[in-house]
Amino acid sequence: MVELMLLFMVLIYAFGIFNAKCMVYAFYGGFFLLNYGIDGAITFYRGALYFSPAFYYSYIDVNSYVYTMAMANACLLIYTLMYLYFLGIVRCDQKVFFEKKIFFFDKKVFLVIGLPLIFIPAVYKDVVSGIGFEILLSNRQLFFSDNIIAQVLLYFVPACCVVAFFVFWNSFDFLIKTLSLVLFVVLAGITLLSGSRSSFVLSVVMPIFMYLFYEKTSNLKGGEKYYFFGLLSIAVFVLLQLSSFYRDKTRGEQDYENLFVSPDVVSFDSSAFIVDSNITGVFSYLSAVTFLVPRSFWPNKPESGNVVYSSELFGDRLMETGAEMTASIIGEAYINFWYFGIISSAVILLGFTVAAKVLLSSRHEFLFLLGLMIFFRGSNIIRGDLLNTLLPIFFSALAFFVLKKYVTGKKYLIG
Repeated sequence: MVELMLLFMVLIYAFGIFNAKCMVYAFYGGFFLLNYGIDGAITFYRGALYFSPAFYYSYIDVNSYVYTMAMANACLLIYTLMYLYFLGIVRCDQKVFFEKKIFFFDKKVFLVIGLPLIFIPAVYKDVVSGIGFEILLSNRQLFFSDNIIAQVLLYFVPACCVVAFFVFWNSFDFLIKTLSLVLFVVLAGITLLSGSRSSFVLSVVMPIFMYLFYEKTSNLKGGEKYYFFGLLSIAVFVLLQLSSFYRDKTRGEQDYENLFVSPDVVSFDSSAFIVDSNITGVFSYLSAVTFLVPRSFWPNKPESGNVVYSSELFGDRLMETGAEMTASIIGEAYINFWYFGIISSAVILLGFTVAAKVLLSSRHEFLFLLGLMIFFRGSNIIRGDLLNTLLPIFFSALAFFVLKKYVTGKKYLIG
């Protein structure tokens, strides 16, 4: 049964790739297949759920594996059909090409980019007088969950960092170029010291790498483009290895057998555990709508899917450390709407895909860069929950649209 469902997922994905011919679908669909199809089959045959060396669960009902795999199949199918329908009614360029422009930057752009630096001393004081940097790097949730200013900075700083790089890369003014480079280095360092690998890798490094790739290769053909892509792939691979090294040094060595039996690939495990424990009827999606309302005004406002899942099944760990386990897109869908959650999970995945696709089809490099941030950061919805995926995207979009009025471009002709 599981083998047939895995085969069906592969066929759905192949059908989607063939008809969509779209990088965004290829990435999101492939990432979904990896986390639910392949990992699901491996987990089923191992007969054990794995979250970390300290949380290893061997016994759940075998039907829970099958039901979770069936939900994943249905989600991928609905998502694929809806996305193909979207492509049929909305015209989006399949190939990225930029208009030739010279960019001009109003110096007020630095007031917005540098705004987070005003609050950094206060946050630094809280860290030093509170939990300390060692605990911050090993368990950032313990600090950020209780500090609203730090939480906003966690999501706002990466966007400002990327914009600072954009200004540096496209400016011809020496003063602006120098100042933007300094701000980029400082903001990148702050993002790294936050202890959040996803903020640094998905919101800063990967968007910049891909922007450089498209910007540099838009006029290249054949071998030159593949050569540049090869160099970029090597750089990304090295970066991911350094990211794992950073995690091990800040959170302790991670004992795991392979990629699919590791703390980094637990989406199917979390979903199966939620289905097996029948955690449902809690509307955690509402937390993504009410996150701007302070809990002091609404003490009982909805919790995120990660918190609901963690409090139910990892309560002691959550109370002692504040660290959350990730519910995943299928797990949170079940939490909200039982098995009918396959529809909501497909719609949410479609929403992030469409947002990334539309912005990546823009010929304006500034909006294209925002699309890259949404493209990479939005992939976290597959292994996380709606609130923690939407928050960084919301603040990134807010920063970009505030800054956009300070960035103008004029077309120019060559020859």
